[in-house]
Amino acid sequence: MKLPTFLSIFLLGLAPCLAMEKVGIPDDKPSSVESFKLTSIYTENGLNYVDISTCPILNFHYKKMGLEGVKELSPALEENTNLTSLNIGANILRDSGLEVLARALKNKTKLTDLNFSRDIYSDEGVQLITDIVINSFSSLTTLNLSHIGMSDKGLSIFTQALKGNTTLTSLDLSYNFFADEGVCRLVDVLTGNTTLVSLDLEHNDIQEKGAEALSTLLENNQNGALKFLNLAKNERLGDGVKFLAKVLPYNTTLTSLCLLRIEPSIDGLTALAEALRRNSTLTHLELGQNYDVDTEEVLRALYEALLENSTLKVLVLRITKQRDDWTEKFKTLRSTLQINITL
Repeated sequence: MKLPTFLSIFLLGLAPCLAMEKVGIPDDKPSSVESFKLTSIYTENGLNYVDISTCPILNFHYKKMGLEGVKELSPALEENTNLTSLNIGANILRDSGLEVLARALKNKTKLTDLNFSRDIYSDEGVQLITDIVINSFSSLTTLNLSHIGMSDKGLSIFTQALKGNTTLTSLDLSYNFFADEGVCRLVDVLTGNTTLVSLDLEHNDIQEKGAEALSTLLENNQNGALKFLNLAKNERLGDGVKFLAKVLPYNTTLTSLCLLRIEPSIDGLTALAEALRRNSTLTHLELGQNYDVDTEEVLRALYEALLENSTLKVLVLRITKQRDDWTEKFKTLRSTLQINITL
């Protein structure tokens, strides 16, 4: 019997599970590849094995299992009642494989961590993911949906899973294809949310309208938990940063804001600097890879703002060698402030 291709790679891919459960040296150590079974996978040296049907943490990232592979995997997953963490990213599942997986993941009441990243799904596929998340409504805390080709429509579909959710603390939607329409719908369902701590929206197509919607989320969720917001590489966000600047002085939850490569104007950046004067919670701010940061006006505005701000601990800037004098000025502000310079 020929071992399925994706299983032949499992020998190197179950480290998290092995760390959790080390079953020992089996008496019936297999002598050939034909002896391998899906539910008892031996490690490379043949000394330890894991049972996929009982192991709580399973990492199958980048195994390229495809539809046939997930069909082989699903009976053991369905049997597993201990599953708390599943990374199934980068496996070329597509919608058909996801449909098989959705059936295997029904009634997983202990599942806290799901990773579907780096696989392309249609809007129908996103609906399947939404159904899986809803089935894990009472336990899921971490969800990674980066690099899955999610559109505005797909994001609108997915927001069904967020309505009334009180367990999710980390949501990664980076490197997708949605824009302002999807973000506005996301903000609608997150308004009033008191548990989400980290929201990653890097590298989508968020523009000024989306930034305005996110600013209302920061303004209205004063009882929320959102601490980390990543908007990096939304290269058309631009002066949408002005909307964020208006609410930052009043927001009391956000501690980390990444605005790397969003290309705001000098006016947008100086507005952000002015907001720093009165903000008392932000500890980490990234402004690197924005060309207008490296201007006399913006650098002076940031420097003067930081003379009054005492809470920021990390500031990432773009300062060229021609402005090394500003690099030195920033470094002398206070010992608790770390300045990182990017190109």
